[in-house]
Amino acid sequence: MVGIQHTIRIAGPPVATRTAVDLRPLILQYGEADGIPRLLETLGREDPGEDLARATADSRTREKVLRLFQPVHRVFHVVLVHAACTRPGEPRLDPQRVEKAGVVVRRLAKGKVQGWMRMKGRSVGWMDLPQEAARGETSYDPDPVVRKERLLGANRRLLSPSPPADLLKGREEAFLPLFAAPPEVCRIQKKTFFYGMLILTSDEAAPGQAAAPFDDALMEARIPRLLKTADGEEATTRTTAEEFLALLRFLERDLGAFTGSQEGTRLLKVLGNIPMPAGSSEPSAGAVLEKAYREVERGGEKALRSVPALWPVPTPKEEEAIRRAVKAALTARWRDVAPRRGRFDEEGALYELRVFLRIKGENGCPCRTVWSPPSESFQIVPWYESSGQPPVQVSLPALNRQALSRLKPNVAFRVPPSLRKSLEKLDLGKLLDGSHEEGSGNFGMICGFNIPIITLCAFIVLQIFLVLLHIVFFWLPFVRICIPFPDFGSGSDSET
Repeated sequence: MVGIQHTIRIAGPPVATRTAVDLRPLILQYGEADGIPRLLETLGREDPGEDLARATADSRTREKVLRLFQPVHRVFHVVLVHAACTRPGEPRLDPQRVEKAGVVVRRLAKGKVQGWMRMKGRSVGWMDLPQEAARGETSYDPDPVVRKERLLGANRRLLSPSPPADLLKGREEAFLPLFAAPPEVCRIQKKTFFYGMLILTSDEAAPGQAAAPFDDALMEARIPRLLKTADGEEATTRTTAEEFLALLRFLERDLGAFTGSQEGTRLLKVLGNIPMPAGSSEPSAGAVLEKAYREVERGGEKALRSVPALWPVPTPKEEEAIRRAVKAALTARWRDVAPRRGRFDEEGALYELRVFLRIKGENGCPCRTVWSPPSESFQIVPWYESSGQPPVQVSLPALNRQALSRLKPNVAFRVPPSLRKSLEKLDLGKLLDGSHEEGSGNFGMICGFNIPIITLCAFIVLQIFLVLLHIVFFWLPFVRICIPFPDFGSGSDSET
């Protein structure tokens, strides 16, 4: 066992798949959730090198970049290192001297090393790390309290009036805990091992949202012709019902102009300042659009009657006002639906990990933090990709009287009166053309269903659409693999 006065080295154990001088943390991969018991069982053997080599994560891209999986793939990763003194013989570190052990996952972006930071228990997001943190120097610790103690020192009388500043301003770097292997395992291997689960999924998100992606090119492409200035000197332009309806849809669906929002109201006010040509039944473009929207709202798009033959061409000043109002409305809609900036949401991003051990201090000295070398850089496999694990099997009920008679409702939907009236006279054709009729009566319902039957219906509909969309995607050989199996005599799919 060694004390803290010696230099300590953290390294991954040597295995057949790595060179002897490779000191990076070892990342293991297990196909079941019992990876930790299996690892400890392996370490309890005299020579675990071959088993560790077989369990080493080695899924790679075509460019040979390491790929690690998420729990949704039913693949689990474990980080493994051992710690020893660097003096001759490399005696192992006494685990009782370790105050905290952990692993940090960092992102590599534009030549910078970034850590996921928190402040007072709340996520701050990815931040560029100072050089001493990125290089793994002993002066850095993920905990801001520890960093502050080191900046202040043990003997305050020797301090200068202005101690060095904490470049991270009190922020904490997120880490996953590591644990010392049982004493018996360490005795057999003559090494002090530390291990822990590597979780590469998170619900954490940075505050705020990504900036609205509405640049000039997108605005030019999205704004309809009727809201743009013409190339010539014309004061009006001819329009068609189809073009006018497209403008109405843009205002309604993209911008929410008729929802009563502040931005939508401001846009209608801008359009209300554009006068209609002589002979129009309405004084302004905004008034025509509001009247047309009321017609569509009452009777569907087939009820649209207020289609002007001539439409006013905006002046350059009016067009600029329209652009600003449209961008403000789009930005407001973006704020309502924009995704949060999740911790591991950036597809294709590169990450690395480092292990740290916080060693207890002696004789009043503060603790020190020892860091491992960085791991090999890796990517996180998206949730929708396969990991090669066998698929999850879902058994569907048999389509016979005996089997179906045992399927009773096990979930109930509470249907409000408005939805019940819409469903009572549901006609798909009328629903599509906007002439759908509602039922009568102001009462709701509670409808019971059987979940396996719902699953069976969804499966049948899925088969239909897979075949239909195969015409476009040619995907059946990849997304549907059906293998016949014999009747094992259970009697669940036979008449009695």
